[in-house]
Amino acid sequence: MDDQSIFEAASLSKPLFAFFVMKSVEEGLLDLDKPLYRYLSFPELEYDRR
Repeated sequence: MDDQSIFEAASLSKPLFAFFVMKSVEEGLLDLDKPLYRYLSFPELEYDRR
């Protein structure tokens, strides 16, 4: 191993984002059952039943 060695790195942003989302859920800052448009203004999603 030297400073020219190549290592594969998977995407770390997804698990880190999930960790911080779940910490926010534990602290009561987020509710996973609440629609996203209630946190962020996005009129196109307000009447989407999915």
